[in-house]
Amino acid sequence: MCPYCGVSAVPEQRFCARCGRPLEEGAYQSAAGREYPDSDREYRKTAYQDALAPMSGRTGALLVTSLLPWLVGFIPVLGWLGEPALAIWNLLLYRRGQDIGARLLGLRVVRHTGELAGFFHMWTRNLASILSLVVAGAGYWTAYSDPHRQTWHDKMMRTYVVDNTREMDERPGTSSAAAVAAFWISLPVILGIAIWAIAWGIGTLRDYY
Repeated sequence: MCPYCGVSAVPEQRFCARCGRPLEEGAYQSAAGREYPDSDREYRKTAYQDALAPMSGRTGALLVTSLLPWLVGFIPVLGWLGEPALAIWNLLLYRRGQDIGARLLGLRVVRHTGELAGFFHMWTRNLASILSLVVAGAGYWTAYSDPHRQTWHDKMMRTYVVDNTREMDERPGTSSAAAVAAFWISLPVILGIAIWAIAWGIGTLRDYY
């Protein structure tokens, strides 16, 4: 049991899923690469049933994150600076289980351990969200009837979207070893696609003019 709030915990759990306080003494060490075989079941049973973010808020956050950079891009001159600035801000927010929409609407992404999803976990979760678009976006709209409001990519990454609280600022942001590996594998692929797209665009402009 957590000595601070009394909620039940599993032996491997380093932070309480409810109050966020450490359950063992000593400096915190990253949980990346560690496995928590029983904590997912325990987390579902005891933690965030009443703090799971409403789907209306999640939908709004998704729209904000998707549309805001696009709308800013229409601003003459300033849009060229605004879009990169928003992209950098979004990546910085990844370190603490948020993106732009989640930040503005007061949401957080937490792992099954009760810790915040860290940068690598958020990056990989964002990539996995592509799979939720398969079959007419079924991975998204099935979350409305899911008891834990999880999308397909939430289930893959073992994450939950919850209402943000002040105590979450004290929680660590961590990533699994698989998420870290996925980041380093995907990064050169994304950079390669970006370079190809820029080169193709420049070539097209040259042919046009």
